[in-house]
Amino acid sequence: MSVGAGVGEGRTHDEEALGRSEARFRATFEQAGVGMAHVGLDGRFLLVNARLCDLTGFTASELTARSFQDITHRDDLHADVEQATRLAAGEIASYALEKRFLRRDGTTLWVRLTRSCVRRPDGSPDFFVSVHEDIDRQKRA
Repeated sequence: MSVGAGVGEGRTHDEEALGRSEARFRATFEQAGVGMAHVGLDGRFLLVNARLCDLTGFTASELTARSFQDITHRDDLHADVEQATRLAAGEIASYALEKRFLRRDGTTLWVRLTRSCVRRPDGSPDFFVSVHEDIDRQKRA
């Protein structure tokens, strides 16, 4: 076997492993029983899963044209923005809070939000990962 063939085979194996890893991520993200999103530092939705669309009543394209600020009840917005600012600044590693979404049909839905921050190699914030669990029944009971 020549050295060049070994390198090529290694690259193919790495590419296959990367493809499998990406497929696992996609399946986990899309099949999750909770709403999940990648959110820009400005609050804009970058990537959303089907469950988040179900929770909010918006399509994926409608959500990615909005920010979390747009669909957060005004009484809950300050606490969420304040925590997101602290998270981006590196003051906290993650946060969780209960808040209300403003759904597409005008109704509200209580969710438990857990948010963390993905950082670049230099430590600067890149984007948020947000997980939204439907707690509406418990809050209304």
